Amino acid sequence: MRTGSGIMVFLAVISLMPLWGQDTLTLTECHRLVVTNWPLARKTGMIQAADGLTRQKLNRSYLPELQVNGQVSWQSDVTKVPVQPLPGIDIPIMPKDWYKISLDINQVVYDGAATRFRKEAESLVSQIDLQQVEVGIYELKERINELYFRTLLLLEKKEILLIVKQELENRLSVIEAGVENGIMLATEADILRAELISNRQEIRDTEISAGAVRSALEVLCGGKIQEGTIFQVPFTDLSGDESSLKRPEYRLFDLRRNHLASLQKLQSASRYPRLMAFGQGGYGRPALDMLLNEFDTYYMVGARFTWTLLDRDQSHKEGQLLGIRGEMVDTERAAFELNQKIEMENLAAEINRIGEMLRSDEEILQIREKVTATASSQLDNGVITSSEYLTELHAGTRARLNLELHRLQLEYVKIQYLTLLGNI
Repeated sequence: MRTGSGIMVFLAVISLMPLWGQDTLTLTECHRLVVTNWPLARKTGMIQAADGLTRQKLNRSYLPELQVNGQVSWQSDVTKVPVQPLPGIDIPIMPKDWYKISLDINQVVYDGAATRFRKEAESLVSQIDLQQVEVGIYELKERINELYFRTLLLLEKKEILLIVKQELENRLSVIEAGVENGIMLATEADILRAELISNRQEIRDTEISAGAVRSALEVLCGGKIQEGTIFQVPFTDLSGDESSLKRPEYRLFDLRRNHLASLQKLQSASRYPRLMAFGQGGYGRPALDMLLNEFDTYYMVGARFTWTLLDRDQSHKEGQLLGIRGEMVDTERAAFELNQKIEMENLAAEINRIGEMLRSDEEILQIREKVTATASSQLDNGVITSSEYLTELHAGTRARLNLELHRLQLEYVKIQYLTLLGNI
């Protein structure tokens, strides 16, 4: 019992351990973890196993088929010899009760390649299922991108608020010293204390928000992220290949089209003749000699030929239906490509817009830092009030937040652009 308890404790401890031994986390690592740990990713093995079983089943179509058949029947009439009975000659009469048991063997000789096309179609169904899993995982990566950059933004905001907190504490110390020396009003210190409380409240609110986003990341990545983990900012290069055909959806469209083409081949093969060899060995009454009213053994071998010459236009309608389904796939692909093009143009415009804003943000921040430094000195010397100082401090804080926000936004939009291209 102690050994079992020890194992359970060990597993519990392991489950609480962080996923990362290092102190940093990257977006690429999050993508890898979500592929490994997301429950739908396990569906891949199930699909491959099902595909293997389907192949085995279809391969057996080439093997002989063995059947044991039995029959007991009674019929109202039998074939009779239409002659008058002659003296001394006993004309046998077929029995009305029949008994038969047989072993039948059938071997497909030619089926118009229907089995080959059926295997091809079933294989494509499995590939479609696998690709749908890939599409789902890729959409999940887009969700990871959003959560990762939200975490970066909240952590950056917290860092800026901590800098502001330190600045407020420094100014409060100076003001409190002035109040004690009787050169400043106590209300000036109270204003800074109230602002400091608001600052701490905002820091705590930011920490809670960041914790919630981090928890969502933990769920998607399948493990715990340590409190002090550093999220690295991904710096992306857009100078590479901009072909959007790497998206998993494009392969899914191709596979669906190929599957319909395979079904068309299978439908065409169903119109070809089928040739089968067969053999039968059995025991019954009557056997092959219908006039022998005794149980006897028998056997026969031969070939069977079938060819459907008229199917009431069913094949033609099936071909039309497959053609319509193919056009539907092409329409979906065209709509997807159009949406991709629109989204790429929007993201390209957004990248240019944020780039211009960043240049302005840097200029604004330089100016605001000078103004804030001047206001800080003026507050220490009693030239301006705490309220006037806080106005400039808030403006400087907003300028820094805007700069960092736009930097992260630019990287996020670049990641979105690469994700849209299928390069993530």
